[in-house]
Amino acid sequence: MRKRLYNLIRSVPYSLSMVVLIVVSIIPLAFHEDLEAFRIIDACTTSAFIFDYAARWLTADFEYSGKRMPFIRYPLLPLADRKSVV
Repeated sequence: MRKRLYNLIRSVPYSLSMVVLIVVSIIPLAFHEDLEAFRIIDACTTSAFIFDYAARWLTADFEYSGKRMPFIRYPLLPLADRKSVV
């Protein structure tokens, strides 16, 4: 199951959907109004980003197979060292 999750998060459609979510998450920042729709966008995109981070953390041993302790190292890596699309 973790291998399937790893294959999913490394796919092009998943990466493109994350890029779209990044763009959508910027929309509420462009307005100075506090609308309910913006709160929903914030909650949904934040949840998706948390899922993405957790999925990448759970599959870190596939991404960094030659490294020691990938589950401990992954959260400590600088963003430039992570092999994600975004």
